Amino acid sequence: MNKKIILTASAIIVTTIFLVSIFFTDEKMPMNDYKSSESNSVTSSNEEVIEMSASFPSFEIDQLVEESELIVLGNIESILNEYNEDGNVPFSDYALNVETILIDNSNVTSNTITVKQDGNSSVFFENHPLLEIDKSYILFLKKSSISDKYIIVGGPSGKFELDNNKIAQANNSIGMNGKTIDEFVKIINQ
Repeated sequence: MNKKIILTASAIIVTTIFLVSIFFTDEKMPMNDYKSSESNSVTSSNEEVIEMSASFPSFEIDQLVEESELIVLGNIESILNEYNEDGNVPFSDYALNVETILIDNSNVTSNTITVKQDGNSSVFFENHPLLEIDKSYILFLKKSSISDKYIIVGGPSGKFELDNNKIAQANNSIGMNGKTIDEFVKIINQ
């Protein structure tokens, strides 16, 4: 019994430290190999890909809206960079072409913004697939306090892929899959 409590407490502490490092750091440690913005493939063919499991904060739709400074419909143009922070926490930066601003409390001045996501082509997180070039998303974003990048609020909770103008969230954590863009926009504007 005590071993289970100690193991559970240890797992919670490690996960909390990991999540705090994700949300409160923005320092880059470049990787030797990263995806080129001109292709969807990794530049090194012998690199091992690792799938990790992590706990991300879970948000309801009203919490996402409240926590977000910017909610956009956009298309991923390219991968700008892949790197690790704090030595081993993987991230990717993407160029997002903003097609429609749904909510803007950050005064965006450009049609292209940089979005930072947990994971990269070497290490990605279960239930939080990487953004893909030429795909459209509705993203709930918050501006980093130390850079020009935008961070996805709630990790997988704040990322909604569009498939034939319908919502297709990887883990359907908010229950929006199948809704049209118009239905989704009405919900977030309530």
